Amino acid sequence: MRSICFFSSYYTQPNLPIYVKFYLEELTKHFTETVFITSQKEMLPRDKAFLEEKKIRLIQTANEGYDFGMWYKGIKEYNISEYDRVGFVNDSCILFGKLDTFFQWVDKENPDYCGFTDSYLMDYHIQSYFLIVNKRAMPFVLEYFNRIEL
Repeated sequence: MRSICFFSSYYTQPNLPIYVKFYLEELTKHFTETVFITSQKEMLPRDKAFLEEKKIRLIQTANEGYDFGMWYKGIKEYNISEYDRVGFVNDSCILFGKLDTFFQWVDKENPDYCGFTDSYLMDYHIQSYFLIVNKRAMPFVLEYFNRIEL
């Protein structure tokens, strides 16, 4: 299965936070490709080395459109229709454990679209900090991103 995860992150300190590194490292276990999208700022050599070692692609871009804007910029560089699964994840929640159980459930249930948390605030929806889109739902996601852009 070919899969890609777009991880959007915003932080202000000069070094890549440890919680972001942990999250990225865990995502690489569940996606064949991982893309780290963050704002245009200087990165420490050790943080660039970490990304290279884990084979995580770095995209640095203007911080526009919040997470969906950053993900939009990421999917503009990839043909996500060629993937079986796409993850849209951000660092607004800190990951404290492994993702194995969640991905076992995703593999077993094979939903078109899912996430970690649902909500009834305003209307029913899946929280956007961790979303998984499988191939059947990809055309709808592409249409959405192309319609809203940033």
